[in-house]
Amino acid sequence: MENNIIYFDKKQNKAVYADMRWVLAAVGQGDTRFNLCRLCAKPDRLEATDGHRLHIIDRPPQFYGLEPGFYEVKRNTKAQGIVLEREQADINWPDTDCVIPKKTDLVWFYSARSGGAVGYDVERDSFPVEISSKYYGFVSSAAAKIIRAMDEGCINLNYLRDALDLEESFDAYVTDGVHPVLLANHNYRAVVAPMRV
Repeated sequence: MENNIIYFDKKQNKAVYADMRWVLAAVGQGDTRFNLCRLCAKPDRLEATDGHRLHIIDRPPQFYGLEPGFYEVKRNTKAQGIVLEREQADINWPDTDCVIPKKTDLVWFYSARSGGAVGYDVERDSFPVEISSKYYGFVSSAAAKIIRAMDEGCINLNYLRDALDLEESFDAYVTDGVHPVLLANHNYRAVVAPMRV
């Protein structure tokens, strides 16, 4: 780490690069609220939120070559990689634990690249087109609630896509269309809040 600048490139380590791209998808873009456009490296995990979604990687920041603290995203592109700058300022980070929903109804989601899994297949590329109310009878109640919330415009489809954009499987937890959806898998958690919140 030179001058508090950290570089990530997929040529160096594809898994670490993919993790960083995933968590940084939730960083706010151009937000004037300082705490919603930074990466937070807590002693036991990485967090990013734009106020409508939250991505968490439950690994110590040292796993990624980071120290606990806050990082401004200087660059995040597939072609040029990721550049973070460590902030010296003390930032008032939101209490993210209070927004993570309790696990209730369960449905199994997975991305198109993750291989097979028993349960409900949500392929990332066909997600907005293939899923509609005609499928309600063939999926679990949790999946139907998420689909219904998307149909009603309550859940941002792009946020769900970003959360599923890993070569991993996710369990999805939901109570109804007016509460956040939790996508979880071992070291990864994503919370997508309804757009009304």
